Amino acid sequence: MQVGIPPEQREAVLRTVAAILHLGNITFSPTRDDASSVQTGPGSQALAAAAYLLGVDTNGLERALTTRTRQTPEGPIVSPLNVRVAAEARDALSKVVYSKLFDWLVAAINAAIGEDKNAAARWGRCDCHAAAASAPNAWL
Repeated sequence: MQVGIPPEQREAVLRTVAAILHLGNITFSPTRDDASSVQTGPGSQALAAAAYLLGVDTNGLERALTTRTRQTPEGPIVSPLNVRVAAEARDALSKVVYSKLFDWLVAAINAAIGEDKNAAARWGRCDCHAAAASAPNAWL
C-alpha cells in the first residue's frame, strides 16, 4: 500500500530512525569534578553518526548531552552533568525525536488516507498513538 510519502521524506524518516539508534549507543565516562564526556571509541563514533544524521554539529550535540545551560539576567550558566544525568539527557532527546517522528508519520498517513464521503466502506484513521497509550486491552 502506498501512503504517498515522497522518496526524500521516506529517506528523512529512515535517517531519523538511524539517528535515534545511534543516540542510544552514545556512552559516557566520568571526568574530573563528577562531570562527564562522551566515551572515546564506539561512543564518539555513535555521537558523530547521530549528529550527521540529525544535521547538527557534533560538538554542539555533545555539549547538549553533557551540560545544562541556564539563562540568567547576568548571562548563561553552564553546569556539567554527571554520567547518569548525561545518559538521562541522551534518552530524553531520543524519546522526543522519536515522538515527533511518530506524530509526523501518523499525520502523513492520515493525510494520505484522506476521507471519501461517498465511499461504500470506510477505514478508521490511523491513531496508533492513542491505541499505544491506552490501558492494555482497554479497547477489546
